[in-house]
Amino acid sequence: MRLFFALTFDNKAKSDLMTYQNLLRVHGMDGRVTPKQNLHITLAFIGECTENQKQTLIDILRQLKSGCGSLRIDHLGSFRQKRSRLVWLGMANNRALTRLQKELVTALIEQGFSTESKAYIPHITIVRRVPGNPQLKDIHIKPRQISVYSIALMESVYQENRLVYQVIDEVIQ
Repeated sequence: MRLFFALTFDNKAKSDLMTYQNLLRVHGMDGRVTPKQNLHITLAFIGECTENQKQTLIDILRQLKSGCGSLRIDHLGSFRQKRSRLVWLGMANNRALTRLQKELVTALIEQGFSTESKAYIPHITIVRRVPGNPQLKDIHIKPRQISVYSIALMESVYQENRLVYQVIDEVIQ
């Protein structure tokens, strides 16, 4: 099973986030939008795990002391994917989020899990497989405060050829 830790949102917050997807469509951006149920912020990607490792990860989740109540979405960004781009929503610096992510990574390392070595860029993926090089600087977004629903241990599974993220365990914020 492929596991990761994430911040999740309630349905209202996810609906609000989808307005940004609509804004990109209005600006002519093509790609595959992230389904509403999959909108999240990854805190740490773990990858393939055993049942024993899953239980250790649940224990780590339940022992986290830091939390994150809300975030301010304030810009767009993108990452290169093979022959396309992934477009995401970025947020203003948030000390609570930074503290939570560092606490989580420290706990993972202490329990023998490897973590990504690249710098952490908190983001919400909203469109994948965008062709070309989208001119995001020309798209101005209205900053918005969104509430975090939970810190969750999630599983990434394919159902009917679609990627679905399922909550294994969570701590409500």
